Amino acid sequence: MGVGIYHEVLALLGRHLAPLNARTVLERAIERHRIASLDETTLALVLADLERGVELFVGRDEAAGVVRELRHLARVDPARIIAIVAEVDISRARNEARTLCISMKARSLTVQCVTTAVSELARNIVSYTPGGKIAIAPVSSAPKRIVVDATDTGKGIADVHHVLSGQYKSRTGLGVGLLGTKRLADRFHVSTGPTGTHVHAEFGV
Repeated sequence: MGVGIYHEVLALLGRHLAPLNARTVLERAIERHRIASLDETTLALVLADLERGVELFVGRDEAAGVVRELRHLARVDPARIIAIVAEVDISRARNEARTLCISMKARSLTVQCVTTAVSELARNIVSYTPGGKIAIAPVSSAPKRIVVDATDTGKGIADVHHVLSGQYKSRTGLGVGLLGTKRLADRFHVSTGPTGTHVHAEFGV
């Protein structure tokens, strides 16, 4: 475990939560993602889980403020967050992804990968869940990359490992976008359960 940044995160959470609650939120996020060492990269991976954990104890606005501070620790620049509830939001998310890629002078292949992944994740949210959001964030420190986090409030994905194996056949299309995103991303992780799904993907610029 990266002791230095672990204690920095714990101290930051402790400014907003009781010590026991702060440690519980952090440990559960680490355990959920099976992280062996907490560093700038893996901290970016658990940001959405930390936000949900903090929201259990404080208001949403304060939780969002905590995440902004955590993004600074993870060297992740402010994210563009798009609420996803209807078909029109898929285009909005795709356009935001393209704009961010261009602003980072990303290669054309990266632009295509990021915009396709964001479209697929947004379509999954619209098609199979009550709603959710997609956060797209640039990381300007080395290695430069674009981080995409998609969260929803659905019922979760049964047998997600089978879905990601490529052997799952679905007449509804469920899982196709998830597998496609995994193949496009340089780094990918999904956590799912009865209260929703979180997909984290990173793309080198």
